Amino acid sequence: MIALGLLKDIQSAGQLQDILLQNDRDPALRGLAAVALGLIGEPGAIDPIRKVLQERTEEKLRVEAAVALGLLRDRGAVKILVDILEDDKSSQFVLGSVTQALGQIGNHDAITPLVGVLEDPKKQYSNLTRALAAVALGQMGDTHDYPVLSRLSKDVNYRAYFNAIGEVLTIL
Repeated sequence: MIALGLLKDIQSAGQLQDILLQNDRDPALRGLAAVALGLIGEPGAIDPIRKVLQERTEEKLRVEAAVALGLLRDRGAVKILVDILEDDKSSQFVLGSVTQALGQIGNHDAITPLVGVLEDPKKQYSNLTRALAAVALGQMGDTHDYPVLSRLSKDVNYRAYFNAIGEVLTIL
């Protein structure tokens, strides 16, 4: 199934979606179908994958569904993913996958919840989950040049150099 996804075999999308939706199938197989659909980029699979993500039966299946939604860059899944992120019953494995999906989607609505993972006063999240949240925030970073900031680094008058400009220049 992953090979079909990597090949972006759109003709297999219907069969993959059928496998995904069959509750009596092996959850690992259903998860692979979700990831394959995400790799193919099949937008028609978004709703079924969201449905699978909300199932609370198999952890690995939920992880694969989160990965698939991230691959599809499904902005509509952000609320579902954030709800899972804030659910005390979610495992660290699921939480880590959800943070990565949010990073791949890149919707700025996820910034505050991801920062919440980093600053959680209750220590609900493992260090690995916190690290993955930091990576997700980095994935959301804007990589475009901003002319107003890049001008600061040109023709800097070393006599007028002060701490604020120094901080900005180290970031650039």
